[in-house]
Amino acid sequence: MSALQGGGIYGINILFGSVKGSPLNSDFAYTRVSPAGSARPAAPLLAQNGSTPGHFLEVPYGGSFQLSWDVSGAPGADGATLEVSAAGPGTFNDENPFNNPNGTQRDQNGADTGSVAFVFLSGVKGTAALNAKTLGLVPTMNHVVRVLPTRAGTAR
Repeated sequence: MSALQGGGIYGINILFGSVKGSPLNSDFAYTRVSPAGSARPAAPLLAQNGSTPGHFLEVPYGGSFQLSWDVSGAPGADGATLEVSAAGPGTFNDENPFNNPNGTQRDQNGADTGSVAFVFLSGVKGTAALNAKTLGLVPTMNHVVRVLPTRAGTAR
């Protein structure tokens, strides 16, 4: 467990051999790791040009959008960060390319493509205007956004 990157949903399997160079793996078992005191905040809402805030948004190339967040329910939170995943879908057609979905810290384990943006947000709730190009969003691809509660500037 100590090798895992904070809280999140992790898949575990066993490599038990190979056939003609192809690995033989057991079935995956999924587990949710939730450190003591961690609370999962509500998903952020996205909007553009006065649209109704929601969980999905198509942003024109280089366009701007608004992000609303509320992490006030996370014990001890005094701020938040926005994290934007690498572009997806990934190699295995996964729509959520975070290697630690529902995680408690930035996706940057050094073994695969980590998040493309990690932006500090002011306060435990609010709305911020962001630019797709500045964040590093890849046109025509999907990105997942999440907000992590912070205490003294550190994701929890």
